[in-house]
Amino acid sequence: MIDASLNANDVARTFRVLRKLDPESVKELRKELRTELKPMAKAIASRYPANPALSGFMQTYGRWGWGSVTGTVKVTPGKSRKGAGRNAVVSLSMNYKTATPYVWDMIGWRTHGRTPQGRALYIQVQSLFPEWPNGGRLFYKPFNEQWRTAYNASETIINRWSEEVSRELNRGY
Repeated sequence: MIDASLNANDVARTFRVLRKLDPESVKELRKELRTELKPMAKAIASRYPANPALSGFMQTYGRWGWGSVTGTVKVTPGKSRKGAGRNAVVSLSMNYKTATPYVWDMIGWRTHGRTPQGRALYIQVQSLFPEWPNGGRLFYKPFNEQWRTAYNASETIINRWSEEVSRELNRGY
């Protein structure tokens, strides 16, 4: 996980105060962050093949259907709901209704197959999409290549917004 040096509690407190003073400015900030980062989230989600890469995935078995992946941007000042100590102000999220994208992305993370079928699946998936040392074939690679761009864009928007709000408050809002 890649963290920025930003005190999430201060950001959350700032959002609470500003939401009381001017709720529209907070909505504008959220909208601007989403607009700037959404193309990146969509580009990462598009790495997931639209059609099953292996013939066995063509059939749907409840939550094991192939499905599609969408990329979204979430603005969560303060503590994130998932996991203790996660303080992401902005996060890029990959959303899918089936379990297949997660499994496809993480095959081989723990083992390279315990059964002959599992090993065969791992070899096939590995030949199509080579993994990083700890998994993450489809989504983590493009994110890791672009996280600095997302970080810089978010930082620029938040700094510009903070300066604008400070000017407004100093003028005697």
